[in-house]
Amino acid sequence: MARMRFDFDQTKKPELTLSFIRRILNYFKPHALKLILVILLIFATSTLGLVPSLLLQKIVDIALPKHNLPQLGILVGLSISATILLNLLQVAQGYLSTWIAKNITLTMKNNLYRHLSFLPQSFFTTVKEGEILTRLTSDVDGIQQVFQTTFINALSSIFILATTLFALFSMNPILAAVALVTVPLFILPTRKVGKRRWQIAAASQSALSKLNQHTQETLSTSGSTLMKLFTKEDEAFSTFDEINQEVTALQIRESLAGR
Repeated sequence: MARMRFDFDQTKKPELTLSFIRRILNYFKPHALKLILVILLIFATSTLGLVPSLLLQKIVDIALPKHNLPQLGILVGLSISATILLNLLQVAQGYLSTWIAKNITLTMKNNLYRHLSFLPQSFFTTVKEGEILTRLTSDVDGIQQVFQTTFINALSSIFILATTLFALFSMNPILAAVALVTVPLFILPTRKVGKRRWQIAAASQSALSKLNQHTQETLSTSGSTLMKLFTKEDEAFSTFDEINQEVTALQIRESLAGR
């Protein structure tokens, strides 16, 4: 089995080659039907999200000025029903997307662990234990965040933009055209922000590897024995605290990037 490389440059994004895309898609194949259902639910919630606003317009422009109580009751009832249905669909979409992400990370962790278990002993003498642990846990868990935040949110934003523009064009083409012109102003900066967020995420994972390595070295059976033997408890804690603060600061910056 080929040796797994842990020494790549994390500051560079992986190239989106055809083979790389195929490897990613292979993890989604067993969940293709659920993924299609998630996409349909995102489209449904994006469309349904416009309904209460459109109904409110009819309430303000038609039902209230004409004092039409039966029509007002129907419109309010439809608005409440649409909101309830929207919330139910969002819960279903959130559950399915979480289920897919969790099962993909489960498969990835199993494959990675199996791959690591068959590597020669020389591999484990050249790679830090903390780095292996980080790859097996937080790095793989990051796939879930990419799917549930980046992919789902991007798809949701596209559908919301499309349905909103459709509604605007049907009501006021001039206003819709003005809104359409401003869209690139929000899209263009995302490339630069995405690159910056990748760099912060890479630095965060590197710091987390150092934290895991330090924990493994000082709190393992042999490590804790040596720490107590040479009375290095305070020094070990100081190092842990320093790295932990670095990890926390980077994770905060990563969460704020692009917001």
